[in-house]
Amino acid sequence: MYKFFQGLGAVGVFAFIALWIAGIIGWVMNIIDIIHSSGGPFTVLLVLRIVGIFAFPLGAILGWVS
Repeated sequence: MYKFFQGLGAVGVFAFIALWIAGIIGWVMNIIDIIHSSGGPFTVLLVLRIVGIFAFPLGAILGWVS
C-alpha cells in the first residue's frame, strides 16, 4: 500500500481521500433518500437504492445522482 501512495504524490493522496469522503457522503444520502421515499410506490430506482446499501459503489453513485 505504501508503494501505491508513494507513486501518487501529495495530490494523488488528497484526491484518493476526497473520493472516499465523497463516496461515504453519497452512500449516506442514498440511505436518506430511501427513508424519504418509503411511503411512495415501489419502483426500480428504489430497488437499486436498497441494493446500493449493500453494494457501496452503487449506493454512493445513486446518492449523488438522483
